[in-house]
Amino acid sequence: MNYTITKPERADVGEVVPKLFLILLQKSDDLNVPLNVRPPNQVSEVSVDGAETTKAEFVSDPYINFITTNSSIPLVNQPFSNDDSNAAAPVQGVSVEDEDLWAADIEGFDGQNYVLHHLPFFSACKGFDSQIPFYKLTETPGDGQQGCTLVDPLNGVFIDQWSPFSQPSQVELEEKTDRCEWLLECKYEEEIDKKPQPPRWFEQEAGTPLFYIARDASTLEDWLSTVSGEDTAGAISKFSSKVGSAEMVPVAVGEPDVPIDEELKLIGIPTAIQLDITYYQYHPRKKQIVSASIVFSEYV
Repeated sequence: MNYTITKPERADVGEVVPKLFLILLQKSDDLNVPLNVRPPNQVSEVSVDGAETTKAEFVSDPYINFITTNSSIPLVNQPFSNDDSNAAAPVQGVSVEDEDLWAADIEGFDGQNYVLHHLPFFSACKGFDSQIPFYKLTETPGDGQQGCTLVDPLNGVFIDQWSPFSQPSQVELEEKTDRCEWLLECKYEEEIDKKPQPPRWFEQEAGTPLFYIARDASTLEDWLSTVSGEDTAGAISKFSSKVGSAEMVPVAVGEPDVPIDEELKLIGIPTAIQLDITYYQYHPRKKQIVSASIVFSEYV
């Protein structure tokens, strides 16, 4: 088996301590919970012949067979047995009760906010499984069909806000800046044949923010301090307190180019979801997130 260890490096190139863009997910009474935030298993201590052991009870079969980008392999859920080896398995994304997800005693949750390093809601995607690390979307070199075109910072261009008369041309911006394009095949982990309350993420009205991306990159320690340490609530508030300011970019539902029939939106399910994110290269080595939107289309 061969594996490669990667780390974020394009948000702030050259930093001794790697930085990455983090995501804020807020609890809402009008938005159903994402299914790729918590592990799907309920861990309990059981006694077997007088010996204590850990048992992982899965709510339902987790989707785990999505680590390949081979389109010839079907998206199918793989059965898991309830044994000790599964308790620590990094499998996430199946149905959990709303009150379980938003329980106040969960690490990294202050009762209202999560700080994440992966995209919420987007799960069961080929090549990524149930969690898509945000930096992998923005920093994985492409293969000609998918991924990113990454430019050497020494040869790239940037926009100098203090020098408006020496800005790069549109051609230079297209050829000498990082850009990414992905076409991912994913599978809904929600039970799409049911109509829960509150509405799910793909049922939200235009203008509704689903989550937020921090404008500026943070260190891994910044994220770790939100899930462990003496003051996780304080660490989380460094992000949540910025909602409503330019420092926290909302990822809001946008309108499709071709209007969708309202009745179809009411009873249908979108089979195409487009996530657009723009950034500002304000320094040869540094980026900021500028805007983001999600558009649902091709309802069936």
